[in-house]
Amino acid sequence: MATQKILEAFPPAPTREKKTRLELIQEADGGMSFNAHMTAKLLSLQKSETRRPIEDLKLLQAHHIEMCCNHPEDEGCVGWLSGSNNGIVRDEDGHGIGTVGAPYDVGQLIYVREPWAFAVDPLQYIYGADEILAGAADIQLETDYNKDAAKTTYHTPHWMPSDAARIFIRIENIWAERLKDISNCGAMSEGFQSEEEFIRSFLDIYTPRRWDNCYADNPFVWVYDFIVVEVF
Repeated sequence: MATQKILEAFPPAPTREKKTRLELIQEADGGMSFNAHMTAKLLSLQKSETRRPIEDLKLLQAHHIEMCCNHPEDEGCVGWLSGSNNGIVRDEDGHGIGTVGAPYDVGQLIYVREPWAFAVDPLQYIYGADEILAGAADIQLETDYNKDAAKTTYHTPHWMPSDAARIFIRIENIWAERLKDISNCGAMSEGFQSEEEFIRSFLDIYTPRRWDNCYADNPFVWVYDFIVVEVF
């Protein structure tokens, strides 16, 4: 009887109707690219952070401005980055000398761009991450040389159409740091067992394609902390 009275006094909150895939695609503020291995880590709930190079720093590098994220006391530091997703670069006296902005904002819903292909029988999108989760060591991309005709060839994430989106994440927090400032906890949030393992993987992807030698081994990065909202 007492339990019944409590239930009557505090009725359960109404359940929200689950949004459809199309509704989430329409709501999303664009996509973020992940390779097949990182997407597999995300799907297996091993990944809740991702680090990306701060592209705007190329402009500051052209003016020979050395930055030390959140560490103005570092020797040789001329300026440092303050703020989160809209950082101000300050000189040694604390005066703003430039700004850098993250491509994404806290609270944004983003869909995951991943290696994909289109199967004919039946008609459907298929994804490289599923092949990795099934035990494959790697997948075959359209950019690979010496392709194996017996294997599925996947398109790169950059060209994934929005209607192929199946994974949706929401940005919870953003901050800036040097790549090698990552902690062991941060590496595990990236889906790796150690800082060294993550750094090697990161540099394999982004170096030397995007960075001059002076920044190649320890670039400034945006750190995106996110949650998985839905997987279809």
